[in-house]
Amino acid sequence: MENRHKQQIKEKFSKQLMHKKIFVLDIPDDYQYMDDELIELLQLAMQPYLKV
Repeated sequence: MENRHKQQIKEKFSKQLMHKKIFVLDIPDDYQYMDDELIELLQLAMQPYLKV
């Protein structure tokens, strides 16, 4: 998700997002569904946010 996506989500779902955080991972929207490179980028970017 990029910042423009975050803004679109906030505009569309402002009530539902009250008191919730949205994290922007700065991964460009250039990948196909289930692209191996995308999956790897997501796993690396999400590590700091996941409690394991």
